[in-house]
Amino acid sequence: MLASLLQGEAPKQEPELAPELVLEWHAPPTCPDAEDVRTRLATYLGDDALPRSHRASGTISPDATGWSLRLVIDGELRELHSPRCETLGDAAAVVLSLAMDPERVPPPEEPPPVVTPIVARSAVAPSPALRPITGRVRRSRLGLRVDGGVSGGIAEVST
Repeated sequence: MLASLLQGEAPKQEPELAPELVLEWHAPPTCPDAEDVRTRLATYLGDDALPRSHRASGTISPDATGWSLRLVIDGELRELHSPRCETLGDAAAVVLSLAMDPERVPPPEEPPPVVTPIVARSAVAPSPALRPITGRVRRSRLGLRVDGGVSGGIAEVST
């Protein structure tokens, strides 16, 4: 850096910090608060700088089916509903991240752990009738055909 100053070069600028999100949040105490939403939002956006600042307000309130979220981002209203208010905090973070940086692909969710079922093994081998059929099944060309009919007529009867 000192060498570049002595040679008359302009010093390199440090990258600017990401613009601020102004978030106004209203929710019951049992629901996620603004800090929870910001923390979840940070996991989706990462540390990359955004092109501009954003303003959002969210309100979680009970409704007939559970909970309702009214989320206004830069003047655009979005309404979400869920049976649990906890899920609305994460939903708000996802919607905010998509509105703030639509080009970003959210990080993949961790896959659920693979559970290998324990299968009890029988000491007795299965009978041949219970063994699964494997391989190619051969079709038979044999068949049974039954025909029948009724006919009528006049016959002479001798006495």
